[in-house]
Amino acid sequence: MLRVKWSLLRLGVYVLGISTMLTFGIMMYLLAPISSYYLFGNLQIRKNHRYFIPFALSIWRTFFVWLTDKGYRDMFCLPLATAPRSAPDQTIIQLTNTWQDEAGDCGQCVRCCLKVKCPLLDHKTGFCLSYKTLHWRYFNCGRYPFTQKQIEYYACPKWELRV
Repeated sequence: MLRVKWSLLRLGVYVLGISTMLTFGIMMYLLAPISSYYLFGNLQIRKNHRYFIPFALSIWRTFFVWLTDKGYRDMFCLPLATAPRSAPDQTIIQLTNTWQDEAGDCGQCVRCCLKVKCPLLDHKTGFCLSYKTLHWRYFNCGRYPFTQKQIEYYACPKWELRV
């Protein structure tokens, strides 16, 4: 039953994402409570709406890279029924010997956010505005990294695959 729930939630997000792309962000405003809850985990629409258009543009950018770069496409293939995650799978990755910060902290690295030009990165604090939300847990951020390709693509100084 959980797998059906995870699948339906991802499908709903795909529909929201595609409709956001096709309407150039207008759908995010029309469904503002859903968009706000999905991206920020709250219903503070007045506070969050300024991120809707930048997020819609990032969907277009991600879609374009996904279409044109097979390596990128392969990196982020998630089956619909994949369980949400709030941390990477410690059975397949480990901290590098050179990592100085806490295990649950990315320090001030944010290379992955900068590489994809994520509009949900607060550049003043270095924190993700979507941390631990539906968006973060159900897609790539909450499970990052899960392949060597991801670690290499983002030049991640924190993680390495277990051997």
